[in-house]
Amino acid sequence: MADKKHLYCCSSYYQLLISLIKSFTQRQKIDLVLEEHGIETASQLAQRLECQTDCVGKVFVCPNSETIDPYQQRCASFFPWQRRQILSHMEQVFAGAASSIPKNYDTIHVFWDLGYAGTYFNICKICYTLHEDSLNSYQHIRENRRNYSYLFRKWGLKYFFKKYLHMGVMPFGYSDCCNAVEVNDRKGIQIPQEKVREVPRAELESQLSQEQRETIYDIFMGDLKFEISSIDHPVLILTEPFAVTGRLPDLEIQAKLYHAIQAEYAKGENILIKPHPRDSMDYKNYFPRAKVLAKNVPMEVLNFHKEFKVSKAITVTSSALQGIHCAEEKIYLGQEFLHKFIK
Repeated sequence: MADKKHLYCCSSYYQLLISLIKSFTQRQKIDLVLEEHGIETASQLAQRLECQTDCVGKVFVCPNSETIDPYQQRCASFFPWQRRQILSHMEQVFAGAASSIPKNYDTIHVFWDLGYAGTYFNICKICYTLHEDSLNSYQHIRENRRNYSYLFRKWGLKYFFKKYLHMGVMPFGYSDCCNAVEVNDRKGIQIPQEKVREVPRAELESQLSQEQRETIYDIFMGDLKFEISSIDHPVLILTEPFAVTGRLPDLEIQAKLYHAIQAEYAKGENILIKPHPRDSMDYKNYFPRAKVLAKNVPMEVLNFHKEFKVSKAITVTSSALQGIHCAEEKIYLGQEFLHKFIK
């Protein structure tokens, strides 16, 4: 390992997966921040990470705050009391050593500017590299992140505040603290291109040795391992937290959507359901005959099981489908399918 040290701040299981892949393939010694608002099992993962691989040094577990919502931090650098809350919270996470973060690390990496760590770095004017928070997500920001539409406007009052008063933390590479933005594929991205560099994640994954793949698989699966190869060519359904995010009215409508997918694309076949980490639906209740995977494992980790194959992989709008290599057929249903269930 090189002597340089690198800090990766993750708020989802997928982001942790990418951090580990980069550490292995680029021979980086890394420390990690795991934010519990997106990684519920952060404490358990921290223990496995520190004992199962020598590429990871310290793991800082960032707990949820009762007073700070990591998805509502747009004005955190504008209101003094929010600044103090973030600073105090991150000082506790870093055990009082937050002020030395810029000196301790050669590079700092963030996947979500408005998370606890990203907001803290912006308040303290600490520069970082931003990474796409999920695969090719920056190609769909305007449709999927409409609450940040003000960033893309070139006129109007909101654009004035954004450009001239720098109200709050600016996500997606707009922040002055963001030195570079790393994406899987720069084609079609909906953010400014000046800072963007393309690092295809499939190429990174292809550089992993079989031993490294097995290590990553063991880290994430932990006690959740099961003999997935015994399931005969199942149909894999990748879910999304439509009810949680408000894209569907409630869980009952969400259940109807997935029953419709089963009826049209997987009737009479073995079904394997991979819930999204933020999905709150009890799929075993709605699909008692299906095999339901643990939601706190990135779907892409199943690529590292050399015997695992599915006949179809289906999703409505999840970009995780693009990272699946174990499917004979991929079906992306799209927004039009979702709109059938919106009254």
